[in-house]
Amino acid sequence: MICAIGCPYFRRAFGWCVPIGSLGGLIGLGGGEFRLPVLMYVIGFDARSAVPPNLLVSLVTLAFALAVRSHAVSLTAVIPHLPESSILGVAGGELLIPTLILIFGADIKTAGSASILISLGVVLIGLWRHWRAKSIPLGRGAQRMTTAMAAGSIMGAILGGLAVAYAPVTFLKVLLGCVLLAAAGKTFTHQE
Repeated sequence: MICAIGCPYFRRAFGWCVPIGSLGGLIGLGGGEFRLPVLMYVIGFDARSAVPPNLLVSLVTLAFALAVRSHAVSLTAVIPHLPESSILGVAGGELLIPTLILIFGADIKTAGSASILISLGVVLIGLWRHWRAKSIPLGRGAQRMTTAMAAGSIMGAILGGLAVAYAPVTFLKVLLGCVLLAAAGKTFTHQE
């Protein structure tokens, strides 16, 4: 393990995933849309090999974010919004959270927790499909990167989950808006 920590790729993977994981805890995102480019362009995975570790780290991020957020956001407040969010047919918090807020009247903290709950199921199904297809990278390097990213995401999810109790609603809305703008910008600047 000490050798792994000395690896610059391990440190980069960990370092990038702390802020990405904090979005999970603070807003209610799994962070996959931000982690995938790190896996591909910073670490060097090809697109196909990057998806399963990204899903695995998303699962870890979502699970820790939900556990920590549940101290600040009552899960009983989330339950009425689960049928609404499942009707939408998406797991991406970037779509789910604003829809729950604007159409169904949920507050941003409740919408974030509902997004996490819905996303957990979708991520689990995705991982199961990759496992059945035997497409999960099993090499030592992939395991190290996934471990580093999961550790960084856990730390970030805990920090974000603790901060959500104290974060002003306006700050969370502005932060979500910035995430949406970043995702839109990434989409428009993506080159084939």
